Amino acid sequence: MAPDEDKDAVKKLMSWTQKFRKDKGYLFYTPISLQQAITTADQPATGPVWASRTILPAPKDDCIITAITEAIYDLDDGSCADLVATLADVQVQWSGFRSGVGRHEKEPTISEEDKYKGLMKDTRSKTTIIYAHGGLNYSGGPASVRAVTSTLAKLTKGRCLVLEQRLAPQDPFPAPLIDLLVAYLSLLYPPEDAFHEATTPENIVIAGESSGGNLCLSFLLLLQHFQQRKTRINFHGNCVSIPYPAGFATFCAQGDATMSFPSYARNKNYDIIDDVHPTLSDIITPDSIWPSTPPRSHIYSPTTNLITHPLVSPVSSKSWPSIKPPPMFFAYGQERMLDEGRFMAKQAFKAGASVQLHQYNALPHIFAFIAQIPQTAHLFTQWAQFCRMCVEEPQKIDSSRYYIHEPVAGPPGFKTIPRDVGDGKEFTDLEYEEVLKLMDGNKKKMKVWNGPKTKSSL
Repeated sequence: MAPDEDKDAVKKLMSWTQKFRKDKGYLFYTPISLQQAITTADQPATGPVWASRTILPAPKDDCIITAITEAIYDLDDGSCADLVATLADVQVQWSGFRSGVGRHEKEPTISEEDKYKGLMKDTRSKTTIIYAHGGLNYSGGPASVRAVTSTLAKLTKGRCLVLEQRLAPQDPFPAPLIDLLVAYLSLLYPPEDAFHEATTPENIVIAGESSGGNLCLSFLLLLQHFQQRKTRINFHGNCVSIPYPAGFATFCAQGDATMSFPSYARNKNYDIIDDVHPTLSDIITPDSIWPSTPPRSHIYSPTTNLITHPLVSPVSSKSWPSIKPPPMFFAYGQERMLDEGRFMAKQAFKAGASVQLHQYNALPHIFAFIAQIPQTAHLFTQWAQFCRMCVEEPQKIDSSRYYIHEPVAGPPGFKTIPRDVGDGKEFTDLEYEEVLKLMDGNKKKMKVWNGPKTKSSL
C-alpha cells in the first residue's frame, strides 16, 4: 500500500488530467477541417531549433503502389474490397538543434537548403530519426511536434526527418503508410536534387506518437512482409531493397482501432480519451469533410472490415519480425491504450525482438506533450537514449525490460519499479486469439457514421 502522501501524488496527477479534459476537451469536437487548418499550419522555427522544409518526390511509376497493395492483400482476411491506394509527393521538415542562439532568436531568412546545411553543422551523431506525428489520423503536422523532434535531436545529437503525412478523412489508409515508405526510401536512396546524402539503415530509427506511433508499427509489419517476400522496388529508376532500420521507438502508440482492450474501461479515470472516438460522437460539429462521402464507420479505415487489418490495427498481426528484428521501445501512461501497447510488446518480444516498455502510472495519453513534470523529462531522456543506442551502441540493447514508474510525493516525483520480463507474460496475460475475439466483437458493433444524432424537440 502506498503511503498517504504518494496517494496524494496520484490524486494530484488525476486532478490535472480531469482539469485538462474540462478546459481543453472541447477542442476534440470542433469541425475536423478547423482542427486540420490549425494543427497543420506551419510556424517559424523560433529559438535554438533548425527547421528545413523540402519535398520528397514520388516515383513516376506505380511500383510502390503495387508492392504495398500486394502486401495489404497478402495480410488480408477478406477485408480489402474496394481498396484505393494513391501516390503523392511527400512534404517533410528536417528538425534539429540550433546552437549558439537564444530562445527568442528568429528563424534565419536563408534558403531551405542553407538551413539544412546549418542543421548538419550542428549535428554530432549519425542518429537519424524519421518521425511520424500523431493527431488521431486527421490532424497535426511537423510544426505541431517541433518541440518534440528538436528535443529528440538535441538529446541524441542527431537529426529528425519529420513526416507531413496525408491525413484522413480525405486520404485514409493506406495513404500515410505510402508516404512513410517514400520518405524511408528517399533517405536510403536520395532522389535527384535532394538536400541530403544517402543514409544507411543502421543509422535510422523510426519514431512517432499516438496515431503516428501506429503508423510506425504498421510500417514495421510492412517491412517484415517485404523481408519475407524478398521484395525489391523500382525507386526513381533503380531496383532497390527495403531493409529494416536500426530500431522503432514509439510513445503512446495506438495498436487497436476498435478500442477493444480491457484498459479502455479500467484506465478511464486516468486518461483524456473519452468513451467514444471524437469523430463518432454526437457532440462533434460536422463539416464538409466529415462525415465523409460516402459515410464510413471510421475516419482512418476506408471500410469497417479493414479496421482489424494488421496494417491498420497492428495488434491483430499473426507474426512479428523474428529474423534479426529491430529493437523496439514503447512508452505509455496509465491510459486506455496501455493494454494494446503491452500486448504488442509481448508479441514483439516472443518473436525475438529486444523490447523496452515504460509505463508511467497515473498519467494520460501523450502526457509528455502537455505536462511539464519530472516524468516528461524522464520519458524524453529514455526515448532519446534508446534511439541513440540503436545507432551507436546496438550491442548494448541485448535484453528486454519492463519499467513501471509510480508517482511519489516530493523529488524526483516518481519511483521506478523494474519487472522481470520472463517468458513475456509479465507484459500481459492476454493471448492472441482472445484479442481477435475482443476486436471482432467491437467491429460488429460499428456502424457507418452519418453525423450526430438529432435530438428530439419533444
